[in-house]
Amino acid sequence: MSSETRSGSIDSDLQTAQYLTIGMNLTLVLAVLAVAAGVVLGIAILVLGTLGVFTVAVVGYAVTHTVLHRRVAGARRRGRERATVRGALALIRTNLLLYGAFVLAGFVIVFQFGYL
Repeated sequence: MSSETRSGSIDSDLQTAQYLTIGMNLTLVLAVLAVAAGVVLGIAILVLGTLGVFTVAVVGYAVTHTVLHRRVAGARRRGRERATVRGALALIRTNLLLYGAFVLAGFVIVFQFGYL
């Protein structure tokens, strides 16, 4: 496999990670709005459903990024620019913390308002 092909594949993996992150950030915005609407309107199923679906999406995001992480981490050993790889991985970790914080806050809301 030529270095151009490997580099292109790595660039593709980084681009895929970027698209997944953008998609998850949009999903987070929609989830925040849905949970807020559910709390304001007093619709427990909207809050619980949103948290459930978002939790599944976060797990899928984490699994997909784990696969991409392994591919991209292999690129380090082949001399890929470390700053690009480190930046991408730092973004993934930061987003996972943000998504996890939202899910935890959502469950605090669920228990605080007695939805369960």
